[in-house]
Amino acid sequence: MPTVGEISVILDGAGVPRCAIRTTEVEIMPFEQVSEDFARAEGEGDLTYEWWRDAHEAYYRREGTWAPGMKVVCERFELVEVF
Repeated sequence: MPTVGEISVILDGAGVPRCAIRTTEVEIMPFEQVSEDFARAEGEGDLTYEWWRDAHEAYYRREGTWAPGMKVVCERFELVEVF
């Protein structure tokens, strides 16, 4: 579980460190309560809530962890350094 103030090293798909981030906010909430602002800030797809919801629900279904009302961890962070 991320904690506010924690610095994490982010790896690419080959396990190579690419950057460091600092967690600025952590919220746990039901999937359906994730805000449009958070979905847009994630910066994926066409930046709409609908795209975020559909892509994430599909991911959780593939992983076998989807459940109505499931809780998700929403983390906001700032970039500290690019390697």
